Amino acid sequence: MCIDFEDPPFTLGTQWGNAYGNSPGDVAFTDQGATVSVENFTLGAYTGFVNAQVQNGSGLAGQSMWISNINLKFDFTGLPFTVGRVTFDFADLGGSENIAVNGSGIVEGELASGTVGGVPLTVAGGAPVGDGTLVGTVRDLAIGGQEFYLDDVCAFEVP
Repeated sequence: MCIDFEDPPFTLGTQWGNAYGNSPGDVAFTDQGATVSVENFTLGAYTGFVNAQVQNGSGLAGQSMWISNINLKFDFTGLPFTVGRVTFDFADLGGSENIAVNGSGIVEGELASGTVGGVPLTVAGGAPVGDGTLVGTVRDLAIGGQEFYLDDVCAFEVP
């Protein structure tokens, strides 16, 4: 299952966030059985809920999701399989990122390899384009940033 932000249900220019009538926790969209909500972005004492928008021109292929001071939470529990690996592509054009897995606390800063919510994360590249891989049971993934693009969020069945 891959969410590539192309074609229906994704229309270029569609936005979510505070200025577009959303509140933290609102479902933004459902695609292929995954439910995606918009959530608060945190950085130290700062809490943001600005916007996410389907855009072109990120350095990633085709349309991707521009994320500015907001997090997207991908809930994989509606998929017809247990997720054992999640991959994603990103373009980090500045600022900090948030990532949380399986309801863990948010890890703030630059995306880096390590363990998030008990699940190993490997990050390759990132200056500015990179990719991330989580290997282990993943029920949900929250990710966001400042000046951050996200694309091709893919969930794979436990082998």
